[in-house]
Amino acid sequence: MAKKLVDYVIDSCEFITPELIQRIEKARDGCQNLGIGVYSDDFFLKRIGRNPIRPYSERAFIVGHITGVDFVFEVNDEESFAIKKEACYYNNAKIKQYHIGYAPGTYDL
Repeated sequence: MAKKLVDYVIDSCEFITPELIQRIEKARDGCQNLGIGVYSDDFFLKRIGRNPIRPYSERAFIVGHITGVDFVFEVNDEESFAIKKEACYYNNAKIKQYHIGYAPGTYDL
């Protein structure tokens, strides 16, 4: 089965729960590049009815460092999400196309 080029997981990302990690792993298995949509502070307030514990910048930073996540984008409202999703297909499809390795004994590089 061919993998999708890009897939997404959308969440408030207020807490990194085992369920969120499982959703990320499941989505990652079926795609080449995985993006995480994190609710903006205003959308969080509108959707959940309270302010987030951490601001968007901190939540996006934390989620961006989860293994398998290639890029993070802000979700401001449900109507514009479809437009942003299409933009991410083209703008972010090649993010993290590099590999980092370890070569012992090469300290003079």
